[in-house]
Amino acid sequence: MDKLTIVINSTKTYAHITLPPLIEMIKKFNPGFRVLVVIGNHDIKRVASVEDYITYVESDNNSLDYTGIITILEEPQILLTEWFLYLHDTIELGPTFFNRLLNCYLPEYNPENSKNITSVSFRFPSANLGIYNINCIKRLKPAILQLKNKDNSILQELKSLSIVVEDGIFRMNMQEHRFFMTPPEPKWDEPTVDKYNTGVKRLKEYYPDLDLWKFKASFALSYTYTMSP
Repeated sequence: MDKLTIVINSTKTYAHITLPPLIEMIKKFNPGFRVLVVIGNHDIKRVASVEDYITYVESDNNSLDYTGIITILEEPQILLTEWFLYLHDTIELGPTFFNRLLNCYLPEYNPENSKNITSVSFRFPSANLGIYNINCIKRLKPAILQLKNKDNSILQELKSLSIVVEDGIFRMNMQEHRFFMTPPEPKWDEPTVDKYNTGVKRLKEYYPDLDLWKFKASFALSYTYTMSP
């Protein structure tokens, strides 16, 4: 499974709440993919711990959705594969997630359907979730690093900007980009859910191609970025 790493983007503010249930699911179903967990908003960058196939990295930037990708660009030695699936910590994996991941449009798994492809995502907006080739983000490095942030006092402004530049890497890579077959399915018929029992309501969205749920913070409803999970 060394062709692809699963990268999980998180932050010190609430990693202790969001990561444990997700890591538990990964350990339960993972057939052997490497997992890299990047936790932003720390004072220094360091490899915090390694547990079998899971590496935990603490990063000194707090760039919201882009923390993990920026950390990989600045510390490329932490990524041991050419491809990575980029996920947020606010997701839930279905039981068929890993089987579907093996059927993705990557050259190693599906050569005929992925020639010259260096990124794969869900239909926009996709919250930057998707599969990236390291060469894709290296080529776009100057633009990506413009989103780097270490100032927690401007997170509200940064969140507003992140909505404007959502899926920015994919959009800049359209000549080498492919979409998954099925768009995400927002569960608008359901009330927002307090997924982590913190009082923060989240929108529930299903990504059928990978059998995963994304729980989106209610920024679209309140227009206020929250530091709670």
